[in-house]
Amino acid sequence: MKKLLIFALALTMLLVSCKGKTNNADTTENGTTEPQATETVTEKAADFDFENALINGYCIVNIGGTAEIEWESDTLILSRPSVAEVNGKTVTAKAEGVTLIGCEGTDKAYILCVLPDGETQDPMAGTPTLLEVGQTAFVEGFGAADGYSSSNTEAVALEGTTVRAKAPGYAVVDVSNVSMPKFFSFLVFDRTTE
Repeated sequence: MKKLLIFALALTMLLVSCKGKTNNADTTENGTTEPQATETVTEKAADFDFENALINGYCIVNIGGTAEIEWESDTLILSRPSVAEVNGKTVTAKAEGVTLIGCEGTDKAYILCVLPDGETQDPMAGTPTLLEVGQTAFVEGFGAADGYSSSNTEAVALEGTTVRAKAPGYAVVDVSNVSMPKFFSFLVFDRTTE
């Protein structure tokens, strides 16, 4: 009898502690349950190792634009949530800037560059070279290096035939002369978080 009483008490405590909990479902008025939609949760940047993440691609959009990227994880983490937001596998740009998007459970991150309205990626400049702030790249054109120019001097500095990444952003470097066009594009990122 004591064993039966102890078992009944333990069963009651278990049922009381689980009361109201359903697994990924909402209870309707008639008592049935309906599955909830699973939504990607954007965790805090501190929950992902952006410092050592391998950059696995990029996307360039305008403010309000969206990007659909094949993620390897259902949990995505933004280094700068003020730049973009994530819903499912869609990233929506909120403000001009560059953010890394980390895929939880992997060591991979993607770069999202958000350009202001009216600006676009320059197709004549080809695929951008990805540079982390502080890195350099070599460019060579048809004219003298002192005639080279940059579309975004905040993102990259020209030092002769060297491009130095200064701050996150997109820049096109024009190394053309009068008769021969030649452009290089750069996407600069950093690993800081907000």
